Amino acid sequence: MPDTPTVTARGPISRPTPLRQAVYEALTELIINGSLRPGQRLVEADLAESLGVSRQPIREALQRLQTAGWVDLRPSQGAFVHSPTTEECAQLLSVRALLETRSARDAARHATGRDVARLWELQQAGLTALAAADARAVVEANAALHSHITLLSRNAVLAELIPQVDRRVRWYYMPIARPRGKDAWNEHARIIEAIGEGSPDRAEALMRRHTRNTTDFYCRQIAAVGGPGRLTGPRPTTTAARRRRRRRRRRRRRRPACPAQEFGAISRSSPVVTSKTKPRTSSVCGRNGEVRTRCMDCRTSWSTSRKASTAQAGR
Repeated sequence: MPDTPTVTARGPISRPTPLRQAVYEALTELIINGSLRPGQRLVEADLAESLGVSRQPIREALQRLQTAGWVDLRPSQGAFVHSPTTEECAQLLSVRALLETRSARDAARHATGRDVARLWELQQAGLTALAAADARAVVEANAALHSHITLLSRNAVLAELIPQVDRRVRWYYMPIARPRGKDAWNEHARIIEAIGEGSPDRAEALMRRHTRNTTDFYCRQIAAVGGPGRLTGPRPTTTAARRRRRRRRRRRRRRPACPAQEFGAISRSSPVVTSKTKPRTSSVCGRNGEVRTRCMDCRTSWSTSRKASTAQAGR
């Protein structure tokens, strides 16, 4: 009897990411990088078409995004990207300041020459993105620099806590990446110098000042751009948004004359009317001596006196 081959496990079997999770991550990233602006309306059909999925995972992802604070679901209106308030900004960035200042202090104690050289490389990448006016690249370089400082702190708790607020900090930083870019990266350079000198107190003080300046700048930007406590983006420029604006403009225009009304004008002036020009209408007699007529083609309705209607029918 032949021997049965043995199977040796080499590790956990990798499974594909569930579709609803992939859609959730994709929408979150679109919000963070600014593709979906604060206050923008989210249309399920448009999102499903852009991501190449059905509307069901989009609907599930929007529910999760509301729970996570990325999206607002408004009754009878739909889903909208959440607009951060000044209070939310202050709370999150104050927590981030506590974590970042501790990271800078510990990084100054443990960083080697090679670590500092890597920080200068990330600094140069940020300056290059700033010179190219690439806001997304600036945000990514900023996140990479702060993440590396956290890594140099050799603090496992900080390394676990900071990523929990990093995604929302990236979202907050996107609108101010370019206007605050020069000052922020000059502050980064001074922090790197303090870390390279091995001065924990100076690195901590510089990082605290850096995070405070970012918080103050962002809160001022909210007040200036978004009105009372909210940051809103420009009007959406998606294809669906353009279609909705065109429909609104068409509704504002005067409705063209109903064919039945035009026929009534013709029949009063001309006794001969062919069947081809006669529209389909229905009339209902009211109590106040008026006849309510409705065009069966365009659904337009109008009222006329019963005497005028009888005279017109006699023709």
